[in-house]
Amino acid sequence: MVSSKFILPPVFLGLLLCLNVRAQSYSTREIDAMLFSARSTLTTYPEQTIELSEKIHKLSVENNYAQGEDDSLLLLYTGCLNSYKYDFVIKNLYELEESAKKHGNYQVLANTKLIKACVLSKIQYYKRSVEEAQNTLPLVQKIDSKNSKNIYNGLTYQTLGCLKQTQVESRDSVLHYLLLAKNEFEKVQNFETDGFTMYTRDDLLYNNYASLANEFMAQNIGFDSVDYYLNKALKLNPKYENSTSKAVILNNIGCSLLHKKNFNGAIQNYNVSVNISKKYNNTETLIAAYDGLSIVYQEMKDYKNASKYGNLMKLLQAEFIDSNKNMISSSVDNVFSQNESAFKKTNNNLSRIIILIAILTFLCLYAAFLFHKKFKDEKLTKKEIESLLEEKIAQLSNSIEENEVILKKVDVEQIVNLAMCDEATFYVKFQEAFPTFKKKLTDIAPTLVASELKFAAYLKLDFSAKEIAIYTNSSVRAIEAKKYRLRKKLNIPSEIDTNVWFSRI
Repeated sequence: MVSSKFILPPVFLGLLLCLNVRAQSYSTREIDAMLFSARSTLTTYPEQTIELSEKIHKLSVENNYAQGEDDSLLLLYTGCLNSYKYDFVIKNLYELEESAKKHGNYQVLANTKLIKACVLSKIQYYKRSVEEAQNTLPLVQKIDSKNSKNIYNGLTYQTLGCLKQTQVESRDSVLHYLLLAKNEFEKVQNFETDGFTMYTRDDLLYNNYASLANEFMAQNIGFDSVDYYLNKALKLNPKYENSTSKAVILNNIGCSLLHKKNFNGAIQNYNVSVNISKKYNNTETLIAAYDGLSIVYQEMKDYKNASKYGNLMKLLQAEFIDSNKNMISSSVDNVFSQNESAFKKTNNNLSRIIILIAILTFLCLYAAFLFHKKFKDEKLTKKEIESLLEEKIAQLSNSIEENEVILKKVDVEQIVNLAMCDEATFYVKFQEAFPTFKKKLTDIAPTLVASELKFAAYLKLDFSAKEIAIYTNSSVRAIEAKKYRLRKKLNIPSEIDTNVWFSRI
């Protein structure tokens, strides 16, 4: 934590940096105070965090402050993540990674992987996002401080829980990871320090308790658990304001009060959430608040207001889908452009690979000839020689096939866009790209109808239940029920995630 005598007001710091008022040098304490100000606006005004962080990074470089360089870049890219600038993060995150490696900063390296995991999830690269988060755990073990290990183990588990929630894997696994994160965060100790701290115990637990309450609410189980974690969150004193978690907590309090038939209390909490979400431009929590208000008024038989908030929710949802689609399309382009050099390299080397394979084939044949000559006294049969040759040729064939797989490119992006718009041509294009998919499913369950096959196509493309609900104008519960019925028809084992199962078909 930063000592109060070194903390300058955020507005003053903003003016100081934006006007480029510069002294000859800054102490590490002064830079830490600036970092604190940038961190304070991270979830409320991320654009301001981005601007301040760029300036702080420049000052840190000029003053040879390595920790300031890493922390300012970390705030910069986290601010970009919170501002939905996914394409910028994808293109430039390597800068943070290189800086952290240069300084041997495993905490920031772990953060880099978690940011990457979150961005990959946002642009619907779900499997890669989970892999990236899981790969953070070995890095955490290299951190010397036990306290920091608890923090970053907890952050990794928290991220995995949120990612699996997005993928709508087994709901038990979501709670499993969130509870693991809770156990790690509860071990964290706050130490008095004059330096900058990115996370405090109360900040970590506040977000974790909000996520746990939200998950229990989403599963429609254990309302006592919902109230328990909401009350624990409200008793905390976070150092940094988190508008998203605050809005999530208010929405869950509203839902809990609705469950208890306390309609006025529910409306009051949803309205506060609406105000916070609008103030800080948080579309997802605003959609949830409008949805809650619509349900409350429906229960009160006030159909006018129920319709009003229902329409506001649908309008905002449609706008969110359009903007999200554009961001995803742009970010996916950047993912492909990052890999473009790898594809070019593969193309340039293909002719060399073929020549090499031809040479290896000749050597294998020649080796087989020598082998036959050497052991002819043992009367090696023709069949045995052919078997050895076939084994070698099969190995070479596998090498060729692996290169063909790397070069093969299916226009999945077009299909994803059609799915997001719920276009009539979506399933037709999907069948063209995955011609054997329908047959494999109907071989298992011949009674599958067209709507179920289309729904299965969404799962094959790794869409979450929440996304399918948005794109098909349905409720998440309806989609979850449909998913459950499909699992039963296809006899998918309970221990296997549905999306993983479909990815293998």
